[in-house]
Amino acid sequence: MYRIWGKDFLFPGQYDKISNNIFITFMKAKEAFIQAEGGIFDMTFDVLSSLAVYALVTGWSPGPNNVLLLSTTGRFGLKRSMKLITGIWTGFLTIMLLCAVFSVGLGRLLPGAVPYLKYIGAAYILYLAFTVLKRKPVRADDGTGKDPSFVSGFLLQFINVKVILYGISALSSYVLPYESSVPALIFFAFFLTFFGATGNLVWALIGSIFQKWYNKYYMAFNIIIALLLVRCSVKLIL
Repeated sequence: MYRIWGKDFLFPGQYDKISNNIFITFMKAKEAFIQAEGGIFDMTFDVLSSLAVYALVTGWSPGPNNVLLLSTTGRFGLKRSMKLITGIWTGFLTIMLLCAVFSVGLGRLLPGAVPYLKYIGAAYILYLAFTVLKRKPVRADDGTGKDPSFVSGFLLQFINVKVILYGISALSSYVLPYESSVPALIFFAFFLTFFGATGNLVWALIGSIFQKWYNKYYMAFNIIIALLLVRCSVKLIL
C-alpha cells in the first residue's frame, strides 16, 4: 500500500508488480522534483488537478496505443503482449522528454508565444474529443502468430501523433507557464507517462478480459470520454 495526497493506494491481484513498478517510478520522480525545488509547486492545485484530469482522460481514451493493445491482448493474451507494452511505455517516456525539450526551446526562441499555446492545446483537445466519438469497436483476429515485440511498441511512439501532441499540449499549456526547471520538466514527463501507462494497462486488460463488453457499449464509453475532453478544453482557456 502506498500513500499520496492523503489517500492510500493498493494494487491487487496478479498485476500488482506491474502497477507498483509504474507507481514507484512516478513517486521517485515526484520526490526528486520536490527535493530540487524545495517542495514548492509554483502552479496552483487547480491547475495541477486540471492537468491530471486531462492526462487521465487522454491517456485512457481510444488512441493508437490503446486500440493496438485492445486487439493484441485479445488475440495473444496479456502475458505474450508484455514486450509490446513495455516498448510502448519506454517510447512514451522518451517522447515526453523530447516534447519537454521542444516546448522549452520554443518558449526561449519565442517567449511571447507561450501564453497563446494553451489555445492551440485547447483546440487539439476538442479535435481529440471529435475523433474519440468516431471510434469504432476493435475486434481481435483469431489464430496464432509471432508475439508482438518491444521494438515495435517503442518505434510506434515516434509516429504516434496523439502521443506527440499530448506531450506538447500538456507541457506548453499547463506546465511551462508555471514551471521550466529541468527537475520540474523531468517530473512532469514521468507524470504524463504514468497516466498514459495506466491507460495502456487498462485497455490491455479490457482486451484480454472484457473486449466483448467494450464492443457492445463502446458508443456510451466514447461519449463519456469525449465530454470529459471538452470539459478539459473549456477549463484550459477560462
